[in-house]
Amino acid sequence: MSTNVNTNIEKNSYVKLVVEENQLDYETAYEIMSSIKSKYKITFSEFAKNKLINYSGDELTVKIKEIKAKKKRKRDYAIKKIAESTGWTEEYTREEVKRIKKEFNISARTYWLRELYNKTDEEILEYKEKSKETKTKRIEKIKEITGWTEEKINDHVAYCNANFNVHSMEYYMNFKCWDLTDDELCTFAVDEDSRLLSSIYNKEPVVLNNKLKFNHTFKEFLGRKYWCNQNTSFDEFKEFTQGLTKIFCKPLTLSMGVGTKVFEIPQDEAALKTIYDELMEDSKILAEEFIVQHEKMNEMYAGCVNTVRFTMLRESDTCHKLWSFVRFGSNGIVDNFHGGGMAAAVDVNTGIIISDALNAEGKYFTHHPVSGVQFRGFQIPHWDKLIEITEKAMTSQNLVNYVGWDIAICPDKVVIVEGNATPQVGVYQSILAPTKVGQKPLYEKFLPKPEPPVQKKVDVPKKEKTSAEPPKQKQSLFSRIRKKLKL
Repeated sequence: MSTNVNTNIEKNSYVKLVVEENQLDYETAYEIMSSIKSKYKITFSEFAKNKLINYSGDELTVKIKEIKAKKKRKRDYAIKKIAESTGWTEEYTREEVKRIKKEFNISARTYWLRELYNKTDEEILEYKEKSKETKTKRIEKIKEITGWTEEKINDHVAYCNANFNVHSMEYYMNFKCWDLTDDELCTFAVDEDSRLLSSIYNKEPVVLNNKLKFNHTFKEFLGRKYWCNQNTSFDEFKEFTQGLTKIFCKPLTLSMGVGTKVFEIPQDEAALKTIYDELMEDSKILAEEFIVQHEKMNEMYAGCVNTVRFTMLRESDTCHKLWSFVRFGSNGIVDNFHGGGMAAAVDVNTGIIISDALNAEGKYFTHHPVSGVQFRGFQIPHWDKLIEITEKAMTSQNLVNYVGWDIAICPDKVVIVEGNATPQVGVYQSILAPTKVGQKPLYEKFLPKPEPPVQKKVDVPKKEKTSAEPPKQKQSLFSRIRKKLKL
């Protein structure tokens, strides 16, 4: 094997991880992982994360099919959403997704969620550079804190991803994984746990994933009017805006606050028609009556509607209050954690904030940077009404039973803004990470017991004492994989 290949092997953290966990040499591990990648398009990280070194023969084939099927479901969903947003045909969308993956190494999901389909190739390249810059800054910060080299940090990031589902540098930094033992990391809740709960308890998550269907299903709990720019007319839009001073608009196919707009409603019909025409140019937009929030929430931040994420699980006739955080804006019209806002943990029983606030860059705040109001001890108004409305919404249907409800606090009531089929438990865990207390036990009893780890088919051969008759050699796992892949 050439010197260049050896260098590449040593630089890849996931290859090194397989080497360390299985007492292999680099060449053997790299050869096996490369062959799987070449034949099945399974990345090194997926290989390490799914412990594929422990499988062979038919079991290996089955496991790879499971991984590829899961990837395909995620990709197909993203393609569907992109096509809905752009009006592209599914065939064209698939080709464009392939091109973006090949040229920029950007997944379909990122292409969709970051609305990159509306950007030129030059702008996508700028996005890539900015993402790279953000990652570099995080690594430099971790180097400063730990004294580790960048190579050691990347190796530990790979270890935490493969063994504890800490899937991003953002969560790695927010969790402060370098300062946690394996036993502590085992108790940390990650988004994969939330996805698993959703798959178990939500029969039709599309009710939550589709904003318009959500509004139709939970109309009695919205407390506001809404309008969609599909199959409609100016007269219907005019009727919707009657009596309103402002409307809040959001794309039906996006999340995390991307693409949201606020319009003040003019009295002049011609000016109103201009707004209508602008909205009709977008593919799918949901417009809603602007929510007026409680003055207490305005005291913390008045630049946007600050919402509470209240996560609940229904089991038979019992609604379990799992966890909650409140999001506050800081520099824009949305409070979303990944849209420039910040989040603080809330006691699910009292509605009192119990932590400092955290932003997506991993910075903690004891007081709001704009208003100066302290987070800890802040009482969210109408908490009894919040619990009541979420329980009523949950029990009003039997389509979804695990929901992260987004709630707005109004002067005399609370209203449901949205529902999430896979609430961001990783964000909640990030907020409380400095305590080193894992949040997985909050809902672990609702998850199926994990399967025992796969036992290796073959141990690393050991030298045996010589005897009159040489012992029969076992066929190694690596030989069987090579044979299976016809290497």
